[in-house]
Amino acid sequence: MARGMHFIARIPPMMMNTLIAGTGGLGINIAYLLLKRGDSVVVTTRSLEKGARIEKELSSFGKICNIAVDPSTDQGVNEMFEKASAQFGKVDNLIVTVGGYASDSIENPAHLNEMLESHLTIPLNMLKHFPKFAISKGSVVLISSIQSIYTSNWNLTSYILGKNSLNKLVELAAAQLLNKDIRVNAVA
Repeated sequence: MARGMHFIARIPPMMMNTLIAGTGGLGINIAYLLLKRGDSVVVTTRSLEKGARIEKELSSFGKICNIAVDPSTDQGVNEMFEKASAQFGKVDNLIVTVGGYASDSIENPAHLNEMLESHLTIPLNMLKHFPKFAISKGSVVLISSIQSIYTSNWNLTSYILGKNSLNKLVELAAAQLLNKDIRVNAVA
């Protein structure tokens, strides 16, 4: 596990309900650490089989369930929050680890739609629906990339455009959701 992540496991148990969207290595590690802390965790995937495998792998560490939905649609995101709320009640935290990485260029932006969906459309859909299902003083964490801000690798055109869009989304969401007592942050 990442060295900087170990501090999470040392926080006293909070018994929060956390929804993690995205189940790559980072999402699974965050789920593990939150379960060890005492949180209830919902992981979301597009594949029921993948979600079941993750749930089985992590269930010995705490209360976890998986939900398979398409997070790129309003219907999928709303269903995700409804199922998570039915399982655990209001959601305290939303951690969006959906992402992806692809090389391309201005001449051939082959991955533009994929990167914009992962880094902008899906997080925006989740932020749009989260306030209806969040407790007061909820928290959202999105995953950004320092490479998207300070890069010398110009073969990542679509990735950089997607992550920079996410960075602006975090800024806008933090300002707009503050009056609903929802904190929005990004980590890189």
